[in-house]
Amino acid sequence: MELSPLFEQLISHSPFVAFLLYQYWQQRKDMDKLQTRYENLRKESKSEEEAIRVRYQKVIESYTEDRKTLVESLEKRIANLEKSIRKLFAMIEDLKGIKVKVQELEIDKRVRELK
Repeated sequence: MELSPLFEQLISHSPFVAFLLYQYWQQRKDMDKLQTRYENLRKESKSEEEAIRVRYQKVIESYTEDRKTLVESLEKRIANLEKSIRKLFAMIEDLKGIKVKVQELEIDKRVRELK
């Protein structure tokens, strides 16, 4: 009984074929391990990223609150300064009126002295 040439080749190269199959299974195992490791690293990095994001959000909120407080404080100061400026201008107008009256009184006094 004669064996087919393909079968003869397979028998003669069976150690090599066995090695190739063994190599394939080993690579599959290694790939599965690497895939698992990659997934674990990805999950770990996601959790670290989330922790950083939470810290960042807290810092941003803190700065936002500080900025808001500062803006409100400055708005109050500006409003107080505007009130003070208005009062000063009102006083200046009063002083101008008093100056005019004093000048009129001086003129009246000079006119009386001349008579």
